[in-house]
Parts: sequence; C-alpha cells; structure tokens
Amino acid sequence: MKPTGTVTFLFADIVGASFIGDRRSPAGEAGTSYLGAVITDVIVRNHGIVYWSSGFRYCCAFVLPLDAVIAANQIQSRLGSAISNTDSAIFRMAVHTGEAQESEGHYSGLTVNRVLQLLSMARPGEVLASSSVEKLVMDFLPEDLQFTELLHRELPNRDRILQLRKQLDTPAVEVPFRAARYADAQSRFKVAYRQPRSRVSYVRRRASRAPAIALLS
Repeated sequence: MKPTGTVTFLFADIVGASFIGDRRSPAGEAGTSYLGAVITDVIVRNHGIVYWSSGFRYCCAFVLPLDAVIAANQIQSRLGSAISNTDSAIFRMAVHTGEAQESEGHYSGLTVNRVLQLLSMARPGEVLASSSVEKLVMDFLPEDLQFTELLHRELPNRDRILQLRKQLDTPAVEVPFRAARYADAQSRFKVAYRQPRSRVSYVRRRASRAPAIALLS
C-alpha cells in the first residue's frame, strides 16, 4: 500500500557510472538492472516503495522519514562501488517530508516539487535533506550519521538545506552491529511517531520546538 497524506520522499539520481555511456549494450543493461535491484531491495527493507523509475532516477516514498534517511545512507554504502572497483555508481539524493496527493500510482503537489528542487541542488555524492526532515528525525538519528547545514544553499521558500554525512567509520568489531543499531533507531522512531495522539499531533509537538520555521512545506 502506498503512503498517503504526510509522505517522505527519497529521490535518487545516478549521475556517474562507467556503463552509462553504453547503457544499451548487454553489459550496460546488466549494470542498470543490478543497480535497480539493489536500490529496490534497500527501499523495501526500510519499509518504502519505489513508485517510479527511469533506470537512472528512482522516486521512492515512505511513511516514516527516518526510514528514508537510513535508506539513502545504505544506498550510498552499498552502491558506492556497486559493480566493481572500476564500475562504481555515483548518486545524488534528496529527502523531503510533506503533504502529497497520490493518484494512479503517482504523487503530486508542492512536496514533490520541493524534493525535485532539492535534488537539482545536490552535487554528485551528496544526500540532501530539508529542515522538515531533520527536525523530525534528529532525536533518533543513529550515532554514525549526522546533518550538516549548507549555509550557501537554500530552497525557494528559504527552507534550510542539510547534507547527510556519515561520521568516521566505527571500529571493525562494531560493523556487524550497525544494522542492529539502525533497526533499533527505526523501531524507537516508529513508536514515537505512532502515539495515540496520531502522526499529525506528533508532528505538531516537534514543530512547537521551532515555531519560527514551518515544519512541513
């Protein structure tokens, strides 16, 4: 079932890969199919959907914003050297939360326009998020992820833009536990987000901590 109402969108573009110039060849088609399969697997494992894809752009929707943020990080981690050390894929991604209308498998509205604007501002290798996403997830973000504000870039509505960064790798002994930490963060966020007072009331409680900035746009 597709997310409706308040939706978090993750849009991802492949902006560099050695097989792109020859994408109609068998090797190019195989590479594109491999990337699509991995991206879809990451999105589904994080409770999202890929509702449209051109092979080089993936439009994904989530109910919970933290799921989208973690999915973006995992796409970067898994596909930074996706096919081989010489055939790596470079992405730019954008994450934004807001109200959206769904019809016949596609979404429309200001929120979709915002995530497209955000994606157009992302440079190769960047994962950008709006302040609406940051405010919702900042208390639950896994310890090896962080947001950095980009002071010289902003959306047309003057919403702040933040870059998702991965901190220095944790010691090798901790790597097997990273997935468990991410799953725990997602579980805690889900509990907080689905309190009886509903998702909307939770968003309003978070917004009250920063009344000068519209949480959802």
